[in-house]
Amino acid sequence: MQKVTVTLPPHIGTADLSPQPAASPFAAAARRFIMRRTAVVGVLLVVALTLLAVMANVVAPHDPLTTNLARPRSAPTAEFLLGADSVGRDVFSRLLHGARASLTVGFATVALNVALGLLIGSIAGYYGRIWDQVLMRATDVVQAFPLFIVAVSVVAVLSPSLLNVVLVLGLLGWPTVARLVRGNILSVRTYAYVDAARSLGATDGRILRRHVLPNVLAPIIVAATFGVARAILLETSLSFLGLGVQPPTPSWGNMLAEAQSLTTLESMPYLWVPPGLAIAVLVAAVNLVGDGLHDAVDPGRRHRGSMA
Repeated sequence: MQKVTVTLPPHIGTADLSPQPAASPFAAAARRFIMRRTAVVGVLLVVALTLLAVMANVVAPHDPLTTNLARPRSAPTAEFLLGADSVGRDVFSRLLHGARASLTVGFATVALNVALGLLIGSIAGYYGRIWDQVLMRATDVVQAFPLFIVAVSVVAVLSPSLLNVVLVLGLLGWPTVARLVRGNILSVRTYAYVDAARSLGATDGRILRRHVLPNVLAPIIVAATFGVARAILLETSLSFLGLGVQPPTPSWGNMLAEAQSLTTLESMPYLWVPPGLAIAVLVAAVNLVGDGLHDAVDPGRRHRGSMA
């Protein structure tokens, strides 16, 4: 039999064939998120609007509360980029300061929603039995009432203010997070590593903190992101009705409320287009981030959607 000799190219002989460490789930999700351009655009818009709101005192050319009855509802000029409102206040300056109210309500409301939802969902999902029955029935009761209608009624009774809006929306909007947490914990608590930790004497609190909750954080973050957009829309709606941020404090909602007359809508678009456009851009940006996070933590979602 003739002997055959095979010579490998030099670059193959020197290749590193050692096993490479697998990317962590977080790194893989971050890479999928960055690859989604619309999500990155959403992040940039949210960051830009947040920075403008934080630095409104520096960026705004005028005091948003200073009135000048000599120029009511004046058109945009070089000095007043977006014109002046019905009492001569600079619309651009009020727009920048008004972003603070929307962002504050959005993030503060979601923080309360997540805190309550995590607590109630964790207890119901991990302990089950009577805890699950009682807490989930309470969740059904809260979720049965339309959030906006209840918020209007409660804020009207308590007196309109930014703090009351945050408290009402935060204390009534947790059922969605609670159900999400409960459903994920019902699945995670059956895993072998949870049984192993329990057999080694780990307390329930440690099991929840170290082994259960880290595995349900991804869907909670996604839900929280969409919750921010919902809270912003609710705040602007309440402010538009006069039940949110009270004048003269600027808010995108109460800025829109000044443009209810047909004359203003037709001949003075500079009074209502800027706040309306700002609301649309911010909510769309937050939803783009949420959609990108959803795809990042559930890479099969897009494929399933294309197959439907």
